[in-house]
Amino acid sequence: MIRHAVILAGGRGTRLGKLTDATPKPMMNVAGRPFLEHLVRHLVCEGMRRVTVIAGYLGEQIEAHFAETKIPRCEVDVLIEPEPLGTAGALRFAKDHLSDRFFLLNGDTFFDVPLAMLGLDIEKEDPVACIALRRVSDPGRYGVVLCDGARVSSFSARPREGAGAADINGGIYLLHKRILQDIGKGFVSLENDVFPNLVDQNLVTAKSFDEVFIDIGIPDDLDRAGKVVPDAMARSALFLDRDGVINKDINYLHRIEDFEWINGAQEAILWATQMRMHVFVVTNQAGVARGFYGVDDVERLHSWIEDQVCDIGGRISDFRFCPYHVDGVVPEFTGPHPWRKPQPGMLLDLIEHYAVIQDRSIMIGDNASDVQAAEAAGIRGVLFEGGNLADVVRSVT
Repeated sequence: MIRHAVILAGGRGTRLGKLTDATPKPMMNVAGRPFLEHLVRHLVCEGMRRVTVIAGYLGEQIEAHFAETKIPRCEVDVLIEPEPLGTAGALRFAKDHLSDRFFLLNGDTFFDVPLAMLGLDIEKEDPVACIALRRVSDPGRYGVVLCDGARVSSFSARPREGAGAADINGGIYLLHKRILQDIGKGFVSLENDVFPNLVDQNLVTAKSFDEVFIDIGIPDDLDRAGKVVPDAMARSALFLDRDGVINKDINYLHRIEDFEWINGAQEAILWATQMRMHVFVVTNQAGVARGFYGVDDVERLHSWIEDQVCDIGGRISDFRFCPYHVDGVVPEFTGPHPWRKPQPGMLLDLIEHYAVIQDRSIMIGDNASDVQAAEAAGIRGVLFEGGNLADVVRSVT
């Protein structure tokens, strides 16, 4: 599974004029936070757990921001180029930090691509690069990408005005580390120097997406991003109880070897992912308070569940669990807590941290307390009484 993304954030953004005199383009304020932070948070929702930012111009600002601003469930590293090296040269500079396969993004573009879909069949096709394309009605600001089936056949210069719709490079790539073999010394461009050579070897594929796309390279689009990006990141959510909904309830489950999926659970999560919904797991775990297992055991099991889902192309945006119980024997977890269902604390915490559209979201659980927690959080609750979870999810969302 691919959990690593790299963001190219070294450019100054000359088309933004004086706006970037004292601030690097990826750090432009968009809806109250740097554009780059929006990208990182979006990547976390797409399943990334490690993000490497390659900075350049005023890179110390980027480094300082992510030293102070921690992104939940993600390790963010910032590398600063000693000099401009180009989009490919930046990868050469970061070669010791790259995974075997990784996503690469431009730090001035928001493209709401479902990364799991970009990665489908990647092992079978085995390209060095897979490019996310975006069809636009006016490609005049961009170069055009031409394909023969799934394989990229050529790159074309900017078309003449009024030439009609075309596929453009969306600035998101899935790369294999062996691309480094094609990157020479000095200033090297992926788009102009590396990709054409790989296309000649039939080693570049592409997939086209219609999702929200915006490039903040000019002032008008930077202003427009203040609405476009938050709107794109706002999603409906599927909240799922764990025991009895995702897995068969065996009382105090905490070992991976004892886990057994509910019929249709993985399919339900995959379907919700494909519908561009957040998927959250919210579960009471009184076994921690009762001393049957520890917090580390819960987190280890949740990490395994997430890996299993990722292997089939699904995503779980986040987990919340409540280890507290009034009858606990572990002092630090004994007593009432606002996160324990039927209290809505876990759901409200997720709503606060993610852009959840509450009136289009749903909570599915196998106990009345799940439904009560959902209703207290302003979300519709559905009682799961058995059967195929995917069928239930599709019928109520």
